[in-house]
Parts: sequence; structure tokens; C-alpha cells
Amino acid sequence: MKKALLSIITVALLIVTMGLNAVSVHAESEKETYRMQDLANLLTESQASSLQDRINALVDKYGMDLIIITEENMADYGYTDIVAFADDIYDQMEYGIGDDYTGMEFVIAMEEREWAISTCGKAIEAYSDATQDYIMSYVKPYLSSGDYYMAFSTLVDHAEQVMASYEEGVIYEPPKEPYNPGTGVVMFIIVGLVVALIYTAHLKKQLKSVRFAADANNYVDPDSINVSLSKDTFLYASVTRRARPKQTSSGGSSTHTSSSGRSHGGSHGSF
Repeated sequence: MKKALLSIITVALLIVTMGLNAVSVHAESEKETYRMQDLANLLTESQASSLQDRINALVDKYGMDLIIITEENMADYGYTDIVAFADDIYDQMEYGIGDDYTGMEFVIAMEEREWAISTCGKAIEAYSDATQDYIMSYVKPYLSSGDYYMAFSTLVDHAEQVMASYEEGVIYEPPKEPYNPGTGVVMFIIVGLVVALIYTAHLKKQLKSVRFAADANNYVDPDSINVSLSKDTFLYASVTRRARPKQTSSGGSSTHTSSSGRSHGGSHGSF
């Protein structure tokens, strides 16, 4: 097991140790305390606690796990790939609900300034590629500005929408961008300017009395030469063939296999 997981696993082992003599219900409640792991110390204690409470409530309600983990870096622990890092944390910590380990995990590595989403089980279907892109379009600006609480809170807000939609038997679809009237006005102005330029150029052209002659017909005496035969001969032909690009589906979720052999969905990027 790579050292990348040592800090997280240490926390898990402490939790498991605390629950050895407790009933199973109590052990499960202890497990809830590490769904929000701020190992990079980006949040205040109250902020982390608030997010933890919200996450646990959603997991209890919809039966789909949700985990947020912050780390100082991943390179010191032997990782260069944020996707492998996130997948290994998910698998080795046994996150997820049910036999198919359903859930979504969000991981950031501060030194590398990278983030990753790892989905598993039914969450692969629930969080489509388009949905992940949509969620991160709201989350990334907060990450880049250093407002990590708002970033994670926004993530939880959108995760709740995805979970609620999936429970109703509907795959969440990101809303389309609303029509912006300002865009239409700008396009109208641009088109108007182009038409005006074309018309002005036409008027300017009409004012010229002397024009460039593309050939010498105007300067040749028509009686000086008599061409009785004219013929064009086609000598060569060149045909270039290119393969037609194959169509690929833009919907659904792309998947990959983690080092443990489990199937994951997800995405990643920088901030």
C-alpha cells in the first residue's frame, strides 16, 4: 500500500479502534466522521463540522456516499496521477454504500493544485461527464480564489440535486444556458457594421473612373489577329481520399479501472 494513504488510513484505524467494543450501529456512526477529511487544514473546525453534518444527512437520505478530502500534496506519497490517487483512497478506505460501493468522492491536492472526482457503483451513472463538468464550472472559481468552504458547500449543493434526481429514477441533466438578450444586441450591431462597410465600399467603387484592367483586350487591335480554333486539353487528375471520422457518443459517463480492479467514473483538472 502506497504511503499516499497513510494519513487517511491512520484516521480510519483510530475510528475502527474506538468502535471495537461498540455495537454495529455505533461503529457506523463513527465511520461518518471521516466523510469530510480536511487534511490540508483549509477549513475552520466549525466549517468542517457543518459540511460533515450536511454530507451525512444526504447519505442517510439517498443511500449514496459523498466524500470530500483535502491533502497537502500527493507527490510525497508516491503519486503523480490525481486520478489514481483518488481511486486508491476510495477503494482502500472502502468508501461507498452497498455491495457496489455507490458514491462520489472529491479530492484536491494543494501543492499540485489539482482536483479529481471519483465515482463508483450507481454514482457512475448518476454523475455523468456532462454533470461533472457543470458542477465543476461552479466549484473551480471558488477553489482558484481560495474560498474552499464555498467550493465544498457548492459541491454538496449540486450533489444533493443529483442524488434527489436519481432517487426519482431520472438521470440529472445540467440546465441549458439561459438566453442572454445582450448577446443578440451585440450580434445585431456587428451585422449592421458589416453591412454598412460593404455598402460604403460599393459606393466608393462607383466613384472611380479609372480601373485596373485584368487583361490586355482593351489595348489589342481586333483586326490584328484571328484565332480560328480554341481547345482546352485536360491532362492530369489527382484524387485525395480521407477516412470519415467515427462518431462517438457525447452522453453518459466515461469509466476506467483502478489499481484494485474496480470500475470508476470521474474527471480531473487543475485550479
